[in-house]
Amino acid sequence: MKSQGGRSGIFVRFKRRLDSSYLWLYICKILEKSPASVAEIKRVLRSDYDLVVPTITLYSILYRMEREGLVKRRDEFPTRYELTSYGLLQYKKSLHLLEERLLMLKE
Repeated sequence: MKSQGGRSGIFVRFKRRLDSSYLWLYICKILEKSPASVAEIKRVLRSDYDLVVPTITLYSILYRMEREGLVKRRDEFPTRYELTSYGLLQYKKSLHLLEERLLMLKE
């Protein structure tokens, strides 16, 4: 059975879960270029990745990322976040793992 637009329900659920589970990777990608505020991150997620994310969700993810040392807050207004060197390392390691898994699935 297909849902609207010819996409199966399982594909729609997969995409939604993939995007939400790996939202921190999108944030790392954005912050890799330059520090950004929550409003800027939200705007880029929508314009570049077609992801609409509630502001509270972004704050929650950024809080966890900060607690784990992946990002740090800059002391300015509005608050801007920047990717730490540790965050960049974890981002690149995670991308590498995703590439490995994708290659395994393609074989």
